[in-house]
Amino acid sequence: MRLHRGMYRSRSPRRASLAAALSMTTVLLAPLATGCGLAEGTRAADSSNAADSVSDSGSAALVRDAVHKLLEQKSATLVAEFGGSAERVEEFLRESRLGLPGGGEATGKDAELLARAQLTLSVGGQGQPLNELPDFSDTHLAGALNLGDRDLVAYKSIDGNTYLRLLVDELAEEKTLPSEWRRLLRDLSATASQLPDSLSAVKRLLTGDWVSADPGSYEQFAWVVRKLTGSTTAGDQSRTAASALDSDAQRRLLDGLLKLLTEDGDFERIGGAGGSSGGDADGDSGDRSRDRSAERGHTAGRAGEETQRVRMTVSARDAARRLAPALEPLGMRVEPAEVPDRTVPAEVTVRRGVLVGLTVDARDLTGSGAGGSGAAERLPLRFGFGSGDALSVEVPEEALRLEPQDVLAALLYRKVPGLTGG
Repeated sequence: MRLHRGMYRSRSPRRASLAAALSMTTVLLAPLATGCGLAEGTRAADSSNAADSVSDSGSAALVRDAVHKLLEQKSATLVAEFGGSAERVEEFLRESRLGLPGGGEATGKDAELLARAQLTLSVGGQGQPLNELPDFSDTHLAGALNLGDRDLVAYKSIDGNTYLRLLVDELAEEKTLPSEWRRLLRDLSATASQLPDSLSAVKRLLTGDWVSADPGSYEQFAWVVRKLTGSTTAGDQSRTAASALDSDAQRRLLDGLLKLLTEDGDFERIGGAGGSSGGDADGDSGDRSRDRSAERGHTAGRAGEETQRVRMTVSARDAARRLAPALEPLGMRVEPAEVPDRTVPAEVTVRRGVLVGLTVDARDLTGSGAGGSGAAERLPLRFGFGSGDALSVEVPEEALRLEPQDVLAALLYRKVPGLTGG
């Protein structure tokens, strides 16, 4: 059975997002959860709707077919990251007057974290081509957060179950994280060897092994974080992430991306086959970027290889509306009605007939997009796509169940200032 529009309202089990699962760690780049979700309407949309409504029907068909071809595979991977320096990210947050979850003001450390972060997501169709699945309820999803050269946090959602893996010692050394979180992580790590067998799940988590967790318990995890750190903001961030990235929000985002690529825009070819590099909407070459997606087996930042670039012109409000679910976990509560009524460019990169990249200017998704000009003031938000699972989408072995009370109990084995306070 082929994918159909009704799939976005499928009765799939509630899938926790990567950000929600990381209630004790960090604010994440927006997970465009299932990279497979772009599949459908690309092929289903025929020339009588999307293609005929754009200025270049050939380019529209190229993009539509490229998305379909990506989803002919049994697995696919998505990489998301900002394409600017920490200074540029901080400037963007300040210009846009966007705070963090919980209402806090963004800081230089927050900007550095977002500038370095790269989110990778892989999805598998359990042996079937992704675009032949009746819906997403049986897909296997894996995600990882990279803040430099290692995946510090990993997540899987398989058959309704959620699995987590943290590199606690490395996270505790990450200076861009709040000091109270780092203290908590150090104390937890030091406690691992003292834990009894009844807290084996916590011990496995603290030593970098996989554990399973109930998606419905993240608010309880948020309470634990707030209790241990004395930080109201930390708990607010956790609850915001949990509510912002539930499975319904993910499907809305996927549906929005699909419509953005196949229905909303006017298309114009700006780079031909055989040598044009995949650039960005801000005019920078893809090779300038901190393109770690190539390390995941993707080619979004590589030149040549029959690369074609298409400029997509869309309504800024439409783009903001489609992509708002991706930005909410960053604290970027985009209000489409506040975005100026204008058209803005985005860039789609196709290589050998397959979708490999989409770049938008993050400023165009907020009311600040009209202010300023020139490539130096833009902030690319890059999505790289590739076939295959860069991350394993199989069930981890020996993943014990982790409960919020287990984390709290683990702290009783080590004196932590503030544990009994607040």
